[in-house]
Parts: sequence; structure tokens; C-alpha cells
Amino acid sequence: MHFYALIAVLISLQHFNPSLSLGFDNKVSSGVALGHDDASGAAVRCIEREREALLAFKQGLVDEYNQLTSWGSPDCCTWEGVFCSNQTKGDHVIKLDLLVYDLQDKTISPKLIELQHLKYLSLYGIDFNGSQIPDFIGSLSNLRYLDLSDASFGGRIPSQLGNLSHFLQLNLAYNHFATNVVQNLNSWLPRLSSLTHLDLSYNNLNNTYDWLETINKLPKLRDFSLRDCSLHSPPMPSTLFTTNSSIYLAHGDFSLDRLTSSIFVWLSTYSTSLVYLDLIGNNLTGPIPGVIGNLTSLSYLDLSFNQIEGWNPHSFASNNLYGQLPDFLTYLDNMVMLDLSYNALSGKIPATIGSLFRMETLKLRSNRFVGELPSSLKNCTGLRVIDLGNNTLSGPIPKWLGVSFQDLVILMLSSNQFNGSMPSQLCRLSRIQILDFSMNNISGGIPKCFNNLTTLAQKGNPNMKITHYYEAPEISDEYEDDAAFIWKGSMQVYRNTLGLMKRIDFSSNRLIGEIPKEISHLVGLVSLNLSRN
Repeated sequence: MHFYALIAVLISLQHFNPSLSLGFDNKVSSGVALGHDDASGAAVRCIEREREALLAFKQGLVDEYNQLTSWGSPDCCTWEGVFCSNQTKGDHVIKLDLLVYDLQDKTISPKLIELQHLKYLSLYGIDFNGSQIPDFIGSLSNLRYLDLSDASFGGRIPSQLGNLSHFLQLNLAYNHFATNVVQNLNSWLPRLSSLTHLDLSYNNLNNTYDWLETINKLPKLRDFSLRDCSLHSPPMPSTLFTTNSSIYLAHGDFSLDRLTSSIFVWLSTYSTSLVYLDLIGNNLTGPIPGVIGNLTSLSYLDLSFNQIEGWNPHSFASNNLYGQLPDFLTYLDNMVMLDLSYNALSGKIPATIGSLFRMETLKLRSNRFVGELPSSLKNCTGLRVIDLGNNTLSGPIPKWLGVSFQDLVILMLSSNQFNGSMPSQLCRLSRIQILDFSMNNISGGIPKCFNNLTTLAQKGNPNMKITHYYEAPEISDEYEDDAAFIWKGSMQVYRNTLGLMKRIDFSSNRLIGEIPKEISHLVGLVSLNLSRN
């Protein structure tokens, strides 16, 4: 349980893209008068039957904090969360977005079927208390965006959703659908031929064995998340290499599922389009297959918390070059974030890793790497996070760590076998926030120039985050980095509060001499650990 609780915290979450332009968001603030006024003399834009439909919907809501008090005035186009079009013959409701409201309901009023011009419907976070998604949603033929996530829906998913062939985005994450009903995804989901974004995360798909075949039938899919769905690796579908498969797939999140390494066969079909791949916390075993080296557009790769032991470019079964970090990863020259932590990789970190010159985050924590840090790593001058803790790396701490990485925020080399003294060049890391060399064999004194670590000399910024960006055709997204380390005897993970965590840990080394008074200038430090020296 501890591992998976930690995994859940480590995940960067939400890649569903509600900001995708659907062609109407910028046209909803004003309209043409219909020739009648309300009691105040203001022009009324709202169509009466649509107003009545919204009032019927509101009647079933529990609005404990009175957030929808505007729902009652004559013009529904001015109500909270309601947006109308600009039409000379009437302003139809085209967007209903209750994303930020704390509401409850027993069911969605069937009167909403009157909103036939609706393109955007978000009922995220409304508590529907286990009720089913109504069939009539599938009759809103103009719908392009539907977000019913975290809404406590249960029962079945209506197959009528398959009628919405113009759908672009569908988010049904965080619900309680019946397992035997979710199995029938293949009966309706492939009919959404225009779908570009799909999120079914945190639903139980344990018995859905044809999910891969279903995904493979969505020709325009670009972004999908199936996080924590208890997915098993299915047989490879017969449609694996057909032209009906999406050639645009850029973002795939399979984290916290039960997938095995056979999933890489399918992923290899997206060698030129895949930008983001998250397989954290699955059942990946044995070597990393060589097909990963063909995913040349990858910017984000997270294979942490698996049982990966090495690589083999030819098969999944052989243990050739057992345990070594594969050189073929260096062909992924678009890589921004590489996380292979908590696996069983061994050998030296290859010198070819220096070819990942766009890399901003490198995490190889808790493997079996040995030897010195390759000097080629200094070519990755954009690195902001380096976490190589809990390996068997050795040799002196390189001087170039303090020279090449002017943007470095986190440097974690704890629980290794580094020796020698600390180079004074570390004092050039003006942006460093977390510096952890604990549990090594470092000797000598602490450099007196540490007062040059200017970020540590300032108080923490709660808004500071380590954010990385990636882009693909019609998709742009970002993800935030985190830091995990032992704090008061237990593992702690910092992401949203990372800007407040400023820490130096040189404990359990062989340091000697006095603590330099210059450290007293680092007034932003939250933790300074020099014990057991």
C-alpha cells in the first residue's frame, strides 16, 4: 500500500484539455436584441423555451451556497455558467459550464433536451449520487464537448453517446459506472469518429478486454487518459496496423494500471506522433524494448515504479545487455522529462545521455547504477531537476555540475558512494532550492561561498513551480515536477508547495571543520541537516 499511495501522489494529473477552441467561446458575451425588454428595459436575448429548460434543471439542484442566484432573471444569457450565441433570430444557449460550482442533483432534467444548439456541457463535480447518465444526452446533436467527470454517476453509460459523431472531447473520469456496463465501450465509443480527447481515468475497466481495439478505432484521437482503470494488457487487436487507427496520437496516460511490456508493440505504431507517455506503476518487467527508441517525438517519458531490468532492442523476452540503460534512448532528442526511477536498471549511465540536450528533468532514483557521472551530461545545459539518489554511483562530485547548469533547482545525489571534497563551483548554482548529498563519503569542509546561493538566501515563493511544456499538433500542455525525499523519517513529496521547500542535506558524510558563518545568510532555508559528520 505504501508504494501505491506514494505513486498516486507522484502523478501529475489532468491532461484533459478544456481550453481547446470549439469556435464559439469568443462569441458569447453580447447578442442582438429580440425586440422585447425585461422590467428594467434591458434587451432580452434568451429564447423562452431554453430558459424554461434551464429552470427545470435548476429545480433539481441543491445549491447550498446560493451560487445560482442569477438563475431567475428574464435573460438566461446573463446567468452564471450560461453562454449564448450571437444570432439575429435569437440567442441560443450554446455553452453550459458549471465547473466551479459546488452543487448536488439526483438526475439531469430531461428538459435539457430543449438545448439543441448546445455545443459545450460541463457538469464536472456535481454530485449526482449514483444516478445514470440519461439517454437523451445522445440526442444533443451539436454537442462537441462533454465533461461529466467527478460527478458520482453510476449504472450504465448510455450507448446513445455514440450518436454524437461530431464529439471532440469526452471526459467521464472519476465516476462509479457498473463494471459489466463499462465492458461495452466497443459498442458505442468507436462511432465517435471525430473524437480527439478522451478521459476515462479512475473508472474500473478491469473486465474490459477489448479496450485497446476500441481505442484503435478512433481515427482522430490525440489525447487520452486511462489512469488507474485496472487495465490489463489485452491481445493485440487485428486492427493494430490498419489505416483506421489514429495517426495523431500525442498524449497517452496509462499510469497505475496493470499493463505488461506487450503494450509497447501497440505504442510502436505511433512512432512519429507520441509526445507524452506515462506508464508509472504498471507491471512492466524485463528489458525496455527497442521500439521506445523509435518514438522520436517523445518529450515526456515516465516508466517509474515498474520492474524494468534492462533493455533488448530485438525482443521482450531475452535478457541481452541485461540491466543496462539503453543507448537507443539517446535518439529521443525531443525528450524534456525522463523518469526511470524505482526500477532495477544497472551498469553505468551511458555517455550518450548527453545527446538529450533538450532535457530539463532527469530522474534515475533507486536503481543500481554504478560508476562516475558521465561528463557528457554537462551538454544538457537546460536541466532543472537531477535526481540520481539511491544508486551506487561513485567518484568525486564533478566541478561541471556547478558550471553547466545555471537553471538547476533540484540536485539530489543522496545514498550513493561519492567521495572527495565538495567543489566550490557548486556556489554558482544561484537558483538551487534543494541540495541533497546525504549518505555518501564526502570529506573536507563546506565551501564558504555558499552565501552565493541567492535563491536560498530568499524566503520561499508559494507560487513557484517547476513547469515543463510540450506541444503536438493541436495540443499544448504542461506538467509540473515534484521532489520526493525523506523528511523526519518518512518519504514526503512536494509539488504544489515546492516553492516553499528550501533544503540542504549533507548528513551522514565525512565532513570536518567548522560550519561556515556564510550559511547564516541563507535565510530562506527550511531545513539544514549536517548531522552524522
